[in-house]
Amino acid sequence: MKNNVVIVSNMYPSLNDPAYGSFVKEQSEELEKNNVSIKRIVSYDRAEGDKKRALLKYLSLWSKTILSAFNPRNKIYHFHYVFPTAAVAPILKFVFRKKIVFTYHGSDLLKGGNKKDKLMSKLLKSADEIILVSDYLQKEFIKRFPQFSPHSHSIHCGVNNKMFFPQDKEETLKKLQLPKDKFNILFLGRVINDKGIDVFEQVMDNLKDVEDFHFIVVGDGGEKEKLQEKYEHLYNVSFHSSVPKNEVPLWFNAADVFVFPTKREAFGLVALESTACGTPVITHNVGGVPEIVKDGQSGFLVNLGDNDDFSRKILELYESPALKNSFSINGYNNSKEHTIEKQINKILNVYNTL
Repeated sequence: MKNNVVIVSNMYPSLNDPAYGSFVKEQSEELEKNNVSIKRIVSYDRAEGDKKRALLKYLSLWSKTILSAFNPRNKIYHFHYVFPTAAVAPILKFVFRKKIVFTYHGSDLLKGGNKKDKLMSKLLKSADEIILVSDYLQKEFIKRFPQFSPHSHSIHCGVNNKMFFPQDKEETLKKLQLPKDKFNILFLGRVINDKGIDVFEQVMDNLKDVEDFHFIVVGDGGEKEKLQEKYEHLYNVSFHSSVPKNEVPLWFNAADVFVFPTKREAFGLVALESTACGTPVITHNVGGVPEIVKDGQSGFLVNLGDNDDFSRKILELYESPALKNSFSINGYNNSKEHTIEKQINKILNVYNTL
């Protein structure tokens, strides 16, 4: 009888929201390719700003998880986004005698406080092993929960280099109907201020009169409509909806530079995916991002708050094709150290200890 690993996640992509938790989907599919029997208990609903809907979302997730524990084949439960997703983990551990793995992705750990930390300490007693998606996040975890450090593992999110790799630039520009004679500057992600769209707005304001520049915003979010209204008169700014994961490489390959002005990031998989396509990244020097983007080698790291430096760095890359090419090669080579195959092997090693 083959035992199952049950993936429990409060986020998972859908046709209407293809970017939501796409890394959880990709990881579970890669585990299946490695002959791991996967069962999924997931939510497709962000339920943002709606407390009632959020409560119903988690009640559904928790009840399905507990019911699944009656199946004796469901031996390992792997929770993504620990709090509040893993609130039922103690029941699984101490009532049903299941093996428990937690993966912290960032906000579930970084948005703390004394009350939340006390609850987290109780939850962590039910975890057999704990995965954190960057060295930075593991250090933060050990600082706050040193008693659980022996069971913590830093396992970077890995890039799928069968999907993310350099492609012919002219072909990608043609497919996406983007200008071939412009320096294309890309923002891709949620169009919200936490992800730095306000910083990108300032970049566009600073550089909108540079004739060779074309600004691209790919994604959806609360700030998008306002920006579309502001820039609708400009010929060199284009807006596009969120795209499925398999279309993201086209945008990276079409871009000359990826601007990733996130203000808080545990790792920054999207930056890794950009470098795997050979596209330089300009990003904030925050969280786990420096583990991927090497300042002055595969991109630029900008100090938080120095918004004008993004504009200066874009101009520097634009004016130096040799530097841009060097960043492209270095980023691509570095991405080979962070493949999804390496990530999955490390996760399998964690499972094998249980």
